[in-house]
Amino acid sequence: MRKSLGTKKKREAVEKVSAIITAELQRCPAEKGCNLITIEHGGAEVTIPGENMEQELAIAQSITRTKFTTKKIKDVLLVFCKGKTTDGSWTPKTAAENKRIVDHFIKSIGNVTTAKINYDTLNNYKHSLMESDKAIQTINKYLSRVGSFCSWMERHGYLEKNYAKGTVTTPCH
Repeated sequence: MRKSLGTKKKREAVEKVSAIITAELQRCPAEKGCNLITIEHGGAEVTIPGENMEQELAIAQSITRTKFTTKKIKDVLLVFCKGKTTDGSWTPKTAAENKRIVDHFIKSIGNVTTAKINYDTLNNYKHSLMESDKAIQTINKYLSRVGSFCSWMERHGYLEKNYAKGTVTTPCH
């Protein structure tokens, strides 16, 4: 498959590629090698051979040094909460509260792939919180918990970069 992305911006290209890969995964099961990914690298077109779509995707990512993801944020949240509860970092009550807060974030931005999370996404969320009737301490808590989730996603390879770091700051008191 070859498709022009119609952009020169890397972030926009990553988002478009993630959407294309998601659509192709629905058409071609991940268990089956479909040789669907063709990339242009070093002036040549390379079709990625693999035993399955996930392997083809991993090879394409290593060649281009770009993270393409088809993971929906709600699925990543479940992994995050399970990991934190399993390793003893959180009590069930803490897990429930953090899940509720990140669910609020997801409700605000939609259950998008993690590739769609960027500075604008987080700034828009911050702005919506500041316009709500929530107390400053509550807004600070929400921003802090979403920031921790983004930090975890970066460490575990779900985000190319922690877009919450340095951008999503708590509002003035």
